[in-house]
Amino acid sequence: MRKHEGPEKTDDQFLTLKEVTNRIGCSRATAYRWMADRHLRLPKGIKLSPRKRVWRLSSILEWMEAQERKAANDPVYTEEG
Repeated sequence: MRKHEGPEKTDDQFLTLKEVTNRIGCSRATAYRWMADRHLRLPKGIKLSPRKRVWRLSSILEWMEAQERKAANDPVYTEEG
């Protein structure tokens, strides 16, 4: 049996844009701006049809953790800075 690393894909969920924005605490417009921003790089999601896009919960959680690590290492966001 092979050992899997990282989140189990079978446990992953799809989120709508509304669920993503609720989870990360921003507006729709801000989410689209963050998707276009090469520094923030919010995942662009998976296009299921011309009018339907979804995001994997695991990719949003990974993005949130990356933002937290960046903020912790940036003197602008720390108390010492």
